[in-house]
Amino acid sequence: MSGGEKDGRNRSGDEARPRPEPGAEPFAGADGLYAFADYLQADQEHEEEEAEEIRTWVAFRLAARRLALPVESVQEIRRVEEITRVPRAPSAVRGVTGLRGQVLPVVDLMARLGLGEVEIGEASRILVMVSRGRLIGLLVDAAERVAELGMSRVEPVPDGLPGELPRLLDGVFRDERGPLLLLAAERLLRLEGPEGLGDLRR
Repeated sequence: MSGGEKDGRNRSGDEARPRPEPGAEPFAGADGLYAFADYLQADQEHEEEEAEEIRTWVAFRLAARRLALPVESVQEIRRVEEITRVPRAPSAVRGVTGLRGQVLPVVDLMARLGLGEVEIGEASRILVMVSRGRLIGLLVDAAERVAELGMSRVEPVPDGLPGELPRLLDGVFRDERGPLLLLAAERLLRLEGPEGLGDLRR
């Protein structure tokens, strides 16, 4: 019943539980029905233990890179409308825009990562993040897709990434399109550094 068994072993490397031979009567006797029920229960628990953690991510593009945020941190994706610069804002803040009667601060994700600025075009989007009851927009080059990822395939953050990327990533997932850099949403909104910029959510 477990799809993770192969060559007599399960995914964890333990010996797989023996199966009844065809035609055999391993559950014969007065308590055979109870034994059979116990066997099914144990097999189900075994499958649940082996079930892979699946998480949903919102993938997008930033220059030549593909990045993603946990879907629970993204409320919506919007086209870019007018962004108004604001004096004395943190350097990563591109400005503010309107969101259904509210003022939404917009963070240029390229600037946040220390990689320059997003060049706004037709494909550019604002990811509206929600954190601690606040809404904050992230300006990116393009939205890509919503993807369910098996977390067992997430690799450690590699060496040699530029800017703030090494500190702000939780790992890297590789698929047929190449590497997908998984951002840590909470750390992304903390502007700590030599400029002492503090917290975008204050």
